[in-house]
This record gives sequence, structure tokens and C-alpha cells, in this order.
Amino acid sequence: PPSAAAVAAANAALRAGFDWRTAADMVVGAVMREECAEDFCEPVPRDIPSYYDIISRPMDLGTIRRALNAPPGAPGSYAAPEQVLVDVAQVWRNCHTYNRDGAPIRALAI
Repeated sequence: PPSAAAVAAANAALRAGFDWRTAADMVVGAVMREECAEDFCEPVPRDIPSYYDIISRPMDLGTIRRALNAPPGAPGSYAAPEQVLVDVAQVWRNCHTYNRDGAPIRALAI
């Protein structure tokens, strides 16, 4: 489930009437500040055994946030909010795909 901070950020963004990029950035930022999100904030290091052999579409919250903050229309920026949702889901899917059942990190990936 989303953290209380992420829910609060989403609610604040909606109440303030922010555009979808700003609102999504607030929510992703709140998730990244959670202690349990540390492993999801930057790309998985290239020296992790077999990660890039198993995961064909790496994604992390920092990459998502950089894309949200890129100028609209710039390479790597998001054109629609649904793209953000797809990438956030990819972060969690990659964690579940790479890590075996029972691995503590799997419990952190919603």
C-alpha cells in the first residue's frame, strides 16, 4: 500500500490544482523520501549479477522523476500521466521478477 506521505502528497497536489506532471513529481518524491524506498531510487548498479540479463526494461524512481522534470516534449519526458503509472509499476514488477520469493526486498515493492 502507498505510504501516508505519498497519499498526503497526492491529496495536496490535487487540492492545489497542480498539473499532472507536478502532482506526479510530488508523489514520486514523497515515495523516494521513505527509508524503505532507498533501493528503488536509482538504477540498479551494472555489477549486480545477472540483473540486466533477467530484466529487459530496467526502471527506478529517480529515472521517473527526471523524466517528470524534463521539459515537455524533450527526449525521455512523459507525454501522458498513464506513462508514469506504467513506469512506476515497472519498478515493482522488476523487483518481483529479479528477487526470489521470500527475499525481504520483495515485500517493499508494492
